[in-house]
Amino acid sequence: MKPKMVNLVKEKIIKTDFMGFFDIKLLKNGNLLAKNDRKLILFNKENFNYEIIIEEEDEDNKDLAIVDFISINNNSFCYSINNDLKIIQLIQNNEYKIIQILKGHTNTIRKILVIKDNILISCSMDKTIKIWELDIINNKYQLKSSTIMNDYEIDDDFNNIILVNEKILLYYSNNYGEGTIKFLNLNTNKIINTINDIKCETFDDSI
Repeated sequence: MKPKMVNLVKEKIIKTDFMGFFDIKLLKNGNLLAKNDRKLILFNKENFNYEIIIEEEDEDNKDLAIVDFISINNNSFCYSINNDLKIIQLIQNNEYKIIQILKGHTNTIRKILVIKDNILISCSMDKTIKIWELDIINNKYQLKSSTIMNDYEIDDDFNNIILVNEKILLYYSNNYGEGTIKFLNLNTNKIINTINDIKCETFDDSI
């Protein structure tokens, strides 16, 4: 069977009033969500018009920046800013507001994952992976569990988490070129397998 060829359907040059993007993600509804330092920008799939849905402002903290972000659903997003997770939601009149701030990490949150729309997973340089579950009664996320994943300082350029399925989480850390992969069962909150001494220069979601 010959592989299917994928053709570029549309190319669009998007002009904005600010300098480029550090990350862009495609949402399920076809819109684009991008980050630029302290901003989250939403692009309409039909006309590529954009709006800044959130902008962090703190003149006293020059190091403040959005590190990672993810779509919970088409109207709700979660992003990490230093040690905190912030959840924003479309309220009315195309206005987005922060509806909850999740605190618990003690160092920069490098990665966020979502399972369906009721569980968030965060990976931080404080050496922990935390699982946050949505309380349906009050519609707020609560800390469900926290797991210490390694015994040495995480190199912030080489740590990542990938969801293998809804039960197993693959975690990778790198310490001066030597990495470790661990498989965490999300139901039991226990590490079920560990692969040590991995030689690698980079690790990303494409693996």
